[in-house]
Amino acid sequence: MTDKQIKNVCNRSTEQAEPNTIWLAEQSPTLKGVYATHLRAGGHYVVEIDEPETLCDQLCEEQPDLLILDMGLPEALACKVLSHVQALDMDIPILALANERTAHLAARSLERGADDYLMKPFDETRLLASIRRILETVQMREQLRALLNVGGREGLGDMVGSTPAMRAIYRGIDALSETTAPVLLSGAPGTGKRLAARTIHQTGPRRSGPFIMVDCTSLTSTQLDHEIFGDARAGLMMEPSARSASGLRANLSATGALRRAHGGSLYLRGVDALDIALQTKLLRFLQTGTVSAGRADRLQSLDVRLMCSMDADPLASISSGRFREDLFYRLNIANLSLPALAERKTDIARLARHFLAREASETHSGFRDLSDDAVAALEAWEWNENVRELEALVSWICQSHRGVTVEAYMLPSDGDRRYRRVAARRMESEPSSAYGKEEEVPGLVLGELAEASLADIERMIIENRIAAYGNSIPKAAHSLGISPSTIYRKKEGWDDGAVVADQAGPVGSRHFDLPKTADGAVLVG
Repeated sequence: MTDKQIKNVCNRSTEQAEPNTIWLAEQSPTLKGVYATHLRAGGHYVVEIDEPETLCDQLCEEQPDLLILDMGLPEALACKVLSHVQALDMDIPILALANERTAHLAARSLERGADDYLMKPFDETRLLASIRRILETVQMREQLRALLNVGGREGLGDMVGSTPAMRAIYRGIDALSETTAPVLLSGAPGTGKRLAARTIHQTGPRRSGPFIMVDCTSLTSTQLDHEIFGDARAGLMMEPSARSASGLRANLSATGALRRAHGGSLYLRGVDALDIALQTKLLRFLQTGTVSAGRADRLQSLDVRLMCSMDADPLASISSGRFREDLFYRLNIANLSLPALAERKTDIARLARHFLAREASETHSGFRDLSDDAVAALEAWEWNENVRELEALVSWICQSHRGVTVEAYMLPSDGDRRYRRVAARRMESEPSSAYGKEEEVPGLVLGELAEASLADIERMIIENRIAAYGNSIPKAAHSLGISPSTIYRKKEGWDDGAVVADQAGPVGSRHFDLPKTADGAVLVG
């Protein structure tokens, strides 16, 4: 089936022939009337449940598009309804409502099958936004079911592979890209979680917006707070007159990743590295869609699609108290699990040839193909770091040997220390050419770059490109369309504090550096 046919399947599954039917089981008659008014104004058909004690029987006879369930119903009735729905495997989306008295039941409701919860009091905007997110998730599930029979492809975006495991990933991305629900990406190190997050962004309606990544494992708690949420005063006004390199960098950092990702997507790598206080702030953003804008009574609304990965086992982290259970269930609305390379061995040759072609383009390597013996050796290799290690190995072969066809004898031995050093540098840098382009710069940042000097901008681009290619000046130079000697001359000028001018343009003496993660990714969106 073609991409167009797949798109048609997704479109058919999201069409609404009539308003959604919502059942409202609320203890307070007054609140029930208020909520019903809001829901009807939002275009929904509302059934007010006047006898909640009969709710389980009613659900057996008829099922709504969504059930709003007050956790404060008498005689633990809400918990009984959740258990009933879960025991009979009913596919009913549920929005739980709680107050201070029933707050302890809120997170547990997610564990028992509720899709989301709201803490009272809340306004009409939050109610309708929560319902919209839940219904979008339902549409996503329907799309996944509809796509189960769709034929496979050999790649998607920058992703490479045609095994059943990867085709399942492509189908999942097709469905996820059409929603705004949070996504939790799981998988062993090096399986391509960041690439999957970027592909979800680039294949969805937010593709024209920024894609921002924050590596939560490489920063302190204070740094993470500043990097993700920024300075609250940045919500009032971004300073556009940062005419020095240091001022520009401060402005970019002050906004915070959430503000820079407005209209696009934010990927938090290793979100379990956040401490409990930051987890609480992130949960508050997921619940309200707002961040502080400088005063206690002022909030700034942001439109951000959140995607995350976790390094530790989530259930173990929750049990030990290191990760909030309610935050996990908020993030885990949709889950995409990336397969290990050992689970997709028939993709190894295709991936290796992909990396060979990239090396030929970037470094003018002469290698074009793999011998059968080399393919067999690669398929027998223990890929502890998965695709990232395969990429590093191909890079090492191209640096260490000459030829047209990679042979089995060219593979390094287990004890080859030089390969391990090269592989470690490559795996730490995670070059952008293999895992997607560096984060796009949103209009707000471009406006601020206009205030910087050409010398600062040129130095920023060259230094960040070198970092993105694992500190390889030849590869960085090739990607920029200049010779390595040009970069070496410029670096000498920077070190000497002089201004170097040649065909690549002027270079100033001021140091300029945008925020990066430990792996060299530029954190500017």
